[in-house]
Amino acid sequence: MKPSTPNLDRWRYIIVLAKFMVHFLHPGLVKSLSVLVPSLVIQLDMEYSTAFIFVTLETVIYHLACPISHLLGKRFGCRLVSIIGGFLATISLLAGTFSRGASFLGCSFFFTGLFASPLRQTSCETLHQHFREHYGMATTITQLGSQLGSFLLPYLTVLCLDAYGPRGSLLFLSAMIFHCVPIGATMRPPRCQKDRIEINDSKQTDHVERELEPLRTGDAVKCCKFSGKEESASGLMDSKSDLHTENEEKRNVQHSNVNVVRKTLHDTVDFVKAERVFTFILLPCQALFDISYCGWVVFLFSYGISEDLSNDEAVFLVMMGSIGGITGRCFVIAILYRFPLASPQLLALNYLVASTSILAYPINSSPTYLSICSLFAGFGFYSASSTLYGAISVNVDKENFPKAIASSLLVSGISYLISGLITGFLYDVFGSYRVTFRILGILLAAISLPILIYICKSSERKKTTKDG
Repeated sequence: MKPSTPNLDRWRYIIVLAKFMVHFLHPGLVKSLSVLVPSLVIQLDMEYSTAFIFVTLETVIYHLACPISHLLGKRFGCRLVSIIGGFLATISLLAGTFSRGASFLGCSFFFTGLFASPLRQTSCETLHQHFREHYGMATTITQLGSQLGSFLLPYLTVLCLDAYGPRGSLLFLSAMIFHCVPIGATMRPPRCQKDRIEINDSKQTDHVERELEPLRTGDAVKCCKFSGKEESASGLMDSKSDLHTENEEKRNVQHSNVNVVRKTLHDTVDFVKAERVFTFILLPCQALFDISYCGWVVFLFSYGISEDLSNDEAVFLVMMGSIGGITGRCFVIAILYRFPLASPQLLALNYLVASTSILAYPINSSPTYLSICSLFAGFGFYSASSTLYGAISVNVDKENFPKAIASSLLVSGISYLISGLITGFLYDVFGSYRVTFRILGILLAAISLPILIYICKSSERKKTTKDG
């Protein structure tokens, strides 16, 4: 992909801040809801498994609904859909504060994820419109907000829980989610694109004015001379046109559903043909990576306990993973600032770092060694999750990027949904966290190979084209 001209619209810095807050709010919300699980279990008299399913359901729907959010954004505008979605997400979570049963709370979390999804989708589209080839660096900067939100919001939620109880904590989280409304209001495209749209509209208006000009001169005089006959003829023509319009509306209603399905299938086939690398390489690798990432996050604390570490030492492994993630994302920002199109190479490198770290866990069980492994694993996992979107931006045409990012988020939602089942099944079959980590490490090494092969083939093709 050829680099586009740089965008000089200063509003892009507002978009970076808004996207940073999107990452700050939702991961922080998920961690905060997990903090409230013990209190909600006691207050609503439900099982822990049910409560954790509700929390997981919120983030799964948050990703799964992104294709629908993309279609709504195309139809009604990204800004309007984001604002309305943020307001409805606030109302949904606010309704959860008045829940008196588990089912009502589950519905509240479900609709919170559903209505918050448009902001996740439109913020990616708007950020890409403003930064283009620098999208990988920009999205990595904004994803640092997930670390800050995961640290700060749960702490504030604990303070609210001690002071006001679980209902007051949910009320506080509802107030935080209401920030999605002003964030959604910032989601506008660059000025150059808006000016281009206005120029096209003015050209269309001039064309219509030129076509209507004869009716304002000679034709208008003729109509005045034969006014009586023309009025009767025009009445007949109007009645015929009304009947024709009604028949057309009936036919449109009958065939609308078929046309929508046909158009959707046609657009999907065209997208797959145009973006083969994304469809057959990046998407499958992303699905397997998300499964491995969720397995590492879910089982890391339990792995430390199984290696005879204390609770404090096992929690330290999780903290070291977060520190490695911050370090890795800062490293990615520095590299992409100098080489904005190097996201695919960084993606393969981070897959290999994460794979090596996961495979190194079972070698030793000392706390220091496991902490070092967690540091490098966090470096690889969090950096790979950032460079993935940069690789999508590099390998996908800008017209197809919104569909690509919607498909990517859909795959993430499906992977998060089934990751717990797959990793739990592996542990039930082998009865060992070490074996489970080995399988996840081999899986990560396997998905790095197709990307490395594609990078080598692409570099050879470019070299051949340059020599020719």
